[in-house]
Amino acid sequence: NDWNYIQPEPLINLLEIWNSKTEDTQSLLGSNFKLRTAGTMISQVEEDTVMANSDTNQISKPILPRWLYLNIIDQLILPKLIISIESYPPLESPPLHTWVLPWLPILFDLPATITTNFYSTLRLKISSLIRLSSPTTTFNPASVVSPWLDVIFTKSELANLKTRTLIPKLITVLRNFKIDPQNQEIESLLFVLDCSTLLDPLDLVHLLETEFFPKWHRTLWTWLVQRDADYKEISAWFANWKSLFPPDVVDVEGDEGLARQFKHALVAMNVAITWRKEGGPVPEMPAILTPIADLRTAEAENAAKKRTQEQSMKDMRSNLAGSLSVKELLERVVAKAGLVLIPTAKVDSRTGRPVFRIAKASDKNVVVYVKESSGGDGEWVPKSVMEVVDMAGGNMTR
Repeated sequence: NDWNYIQPEPLINLLEIWNSKTEDTQSLLGSNFKLRTAGTMISQVEEDTVMANSDTNQISKPILPRWLYLNIIDQLILPKLIISIESYPPLESPPLHTWVLPWLPILFDLPATITTNFYSTLRLKISSLIRLSSPTTTFNPASVVSPWLDVIFTKSELANLKTRTLIPKLITVLRNFKIDPQNQEIESLLFVLDCSTLLDPLDLVHLLETEFFPKWHRTLWTWLVQRDADYKEISAWFANWKSLFPPDVVDVEGDEGLARQFKHALVAMNVAITWRKEGGPVPEMPAILTPIADLRTAEAENAAKKRTQEQSMKDMRSNLAGSLSVKELLERVVAKAGLVLIPTAKVDSRTGRPVFRIAKASDKNVVVYVKESSGGDGEWVPKSVMEVVDMAGGNMTR
């Protein structure tokens, strides 16, 4: 009755003397030990107590029956840990890993049915901390995630965390980042660069090329074409910025790193210097500085168009499996594109199949024949429905 769970040595010494395999001792452990543990765990809730108890459980494990040990972990300890993790206030408390990690050796060899909820709660909390982090908080994504990299995340889980939580957070920070040569603050950029240990170098390069360098290039060019611009000052500004980026994202094999962005900036500087010497109207920003983001947008639009076409082809195949004839199917597809399928009273000389023409519904005189004339033999060349629609000026996205 005098046993204190936080100071377990006296009870442990006594239990080691007894024969723990006897039925009476098992019964004693199953009632008094569990009840005493429950009372202590319920009354002492603070995280530092949970941390202290982790060592006690390591000591107690060898002398407890397996069933009782699992019961204590499942019904007494894990619920307390889960509640503590869920209510963890990151702005006022010590880092999450400092008081949760000591418990993991106890949990590693436990059945997944017992620990699944605990690990799910922990991963959700880590995601929440990433979203809460900012350039002004005492913690950032790197400090939150790094202690857990080889502990609770599989490769797929870590990739999912990066895609759904980390990268969107970094994009938001970079989009709110302002470049001002007169009063530059770089905390937001450093916040992002601190995460270089969590991202593949090419992923970080892509992030910076799309969200940082377009505005950086615009600022540089605006400064370069000012009539009173000090090119020495600009050169120093350029060098300072370049020094901020880790070498592994600046110099990537195959000219895939940020070095190409700085090369583009040098091209712009040379254009501005030439303009300053030769005079004339202010030149346009060199095409080489066209924001990567704009190019990515065009690529995304093309990809979306391709997906739409692929879906239309899937729908076509699905319909073919039904009761529609090929002619009926073609009529439906071209109708969606604002076109009509018109008989020509002609047949293919080789197959004997009828030939149709496709025209805009608003202009019956516009006809596109699917025939290759460059070969000189006048043969009809098979084309997909989508190619025919594009050739006829249709639009499948309507």
